[in-house]
Amino acid sequence: LGGNASVEAQNDDPESMLSHYKEVIKTRKDIPALMNGDIDEYDLGTQDLISYIRMTEDERVLVVINLTGKEQTQEIAADPNYGEFTQSVYQSATDETSSFDGQTLTLAPYSMMILK
Repeated sequence: LGGNASVEAQNDDPESMLSHYKEVIKTRKDIPALMNGDIDEYDLGTQDLISYIRMTEDERVLVVINLTGKEQTQEIAADPNYGEFTQSVYQSATDETSSFDGQTLTLAPYSMMILK
């Protein structure tokens, strides 16, 4: 009943929409800045990527989302107000393409990475 869209069918599929949202919700709970932080812009100079900073008194993270069907590569510069972002703290468990070496971010199509 319900076919591929049923909860039963999606529960054991790590690439299902249900699994994706469970992972994103868990990440949001694990990173306080995503739950309760203020938000500020971080301009990457492209319309292919959405980026913004979330911060609390103790933590700041940079969220970058690829809005395109193509892999995107972007240099991540230090922000004058929030400093450097040098490590990845989230990328989807099923995303084997995206990477971050502390300066250059490569994002798979329609993917997201959170940097700290």
